[in-house]
Amino acid sequence: MWTPLQYTINLHGEVHYPNLLIEHNDLDFGCVLNGTEVTRYVTMVSVSPLPVKYLWVFILDENERNFSFEPQPQTSITFPQLNQTQIQSGPWSENNEQPTTYDNTNLTPKLEEIFDISSFFGTLQSGEIEKSAIRFYGHLGIKAAVKAVCQVENGPVYELYLHGQASYMAYRLNTHELDFGDVHYDKTATRTLTLTNVGSVPLDYHFLNMNNLNDNTQQQQQQQPNAQINVELESGICVSFRSTIITIKFLPNIPELFEKIIYLQVSHFQPDEIRLIGIGIFSRLELNLPRYIMDNSIEKNIL
Repeated sequence: MWTPLQYTINLHGEVHYPNLLIEHNDLDFGCVLNGTEVTRYVTMVSVSPLPVKYLWVFILDENERNFSFEPQPQTSITFPQLNQTQIQSGPWSENNEQPTTYDNTNLTPKLEEIFDISSFFGTLQSGEIEKSAIRFYGHLGIKAAVKAVCQVENGPVYELYLHGQASYMAYRLNTHELDFGDVHYDKTATRTLTLTNVGSVPLDYHFLNMNNLNDNTQQQQQQQPNAQINVELESGICVSFRSTIITIKFLPNIPELFEKIIYLQVSHFQPDEIRLIGIGIFSRLELNLPRYIMDNSIEKNIL
């Protein structure tokens, strides 16, 4: 009997499509100073065994306002006065004018002039990692919210929401002079300084040359110790529309008049002079009781 010959072939196949893993789906650049730019990075990983070709595009929502502009005051950086608001509307310039408000609501920069992605397109091999730089350009008084879409060839679409705002810097100090009054030479007196951020941009601040202010050598301390100034919250960041309370402590060490000037640097503004005054005193007792002095005594001869 004839039997046909049979062969067996094992077949194996897999179906894949290009796929990416993107680190974020929402990126907020916060509020930056007018005329500056900030860069954030987004990590993309190819998680498919296939090469991945991608392309970024920006999408505007017709139902929402993607851009808005607020009028901005011009820069006013002058010698600070009590309760005067210091304003910086853009990057530092030597030619600063008095504060006037100008209208920027008619400015309409192109979308690519507000947000930029690099690399805008490319190819990732399986397992390859790439960091894309996303930049926000702080046009005058802009508030922007757009959607960036990463299109993968023959694959899915990924959405990344971008938010950014630009504004002016502004702050105010409650005083430029702290009077500690009469302080016992070995006691500490405390006063506070209030820094108020009256703008939308966070402000960094620090006191200048504080190490030199209290830099006493051992020989100087043995001869005549100087007064000590201690600042709590010597540096930091004052967030938008909030106040930071800075505590300054004064220890006279010796009974004498004290007067010093310290400098507070707020962001790119000119340093503020903070005048510190006080008087170190010691306990004294004055009596008006009559003194009995014997005749022919030393006291009698002196008087």
